[in-house]
Amino acid sequence: MLEWLAALSVGDGAVANQSRQALWIRQRVQIAGRKRFCSRSQTAATSATPVVPTVACGKVVNIARSALMLDHVDFAVCDFGRSRLFYEAALLPLGLVPVVAFDEGEGRIGVGFGRDGVGCLFIGGGPPVAGRLHLALQAPSRPAVEAFHRAAIAAGGICHGPPGLRERYGPNYFAAYVKDPDGHVIEAVCRTAT
Repeated sequence: MLEWLAALSVGDGAVANQSRQALWIRQRVQIAGRKRFCSRSQTAATSATPVVPTVACGKVVNIARSALMLDHVDFAVCDFGRSRLFYEAALLPLGLVPVVAFDEGEGRIGVGFGRDGVGCLFIGGGPPVAGRLHLALQAPSRPAVEAFHRAAIAAGGICHGPPGLRERYGPNYFAAYVKDPDGHVIEAVCRTAT
């Protein structure tokens, strides 16, 4: 389900926190590997599991795509109506559409974006996120990254990095960055050569 999520980064970026986060990621990947691949037949099947080069503490490490353990992300925005319109437009080129909505009668106002009726990215009203929030969403192709960038800018986003190759993150790391209406960095990334 979380193939679209390439990375999630929240925090102030302090070096000590990055070291702790990198250790935590390594431990969670090891634990996930033990839990997920406990039988011999399952272990044999993992040889074809795609590996994702990921930057942790300035070093590229390889993490199996199946080890990504997030199910969904939910955060509050300042102006729900404006943000909903922005995300509807920006996420459409990535194949993410509104799949569930909440109204104030349900205790909160919000919307979930996803595929096949399953929400994986939720925004809603409430006290907004303070500090840094960076979401990197996997795009199916480089043209989809470019379409995401155009749509996000047209919907009121601010360019934070035009579509292009970012080789410091990997040889095929093609990404575009925009700031949403709250200033959060939203990225679309494609890791394939085309």
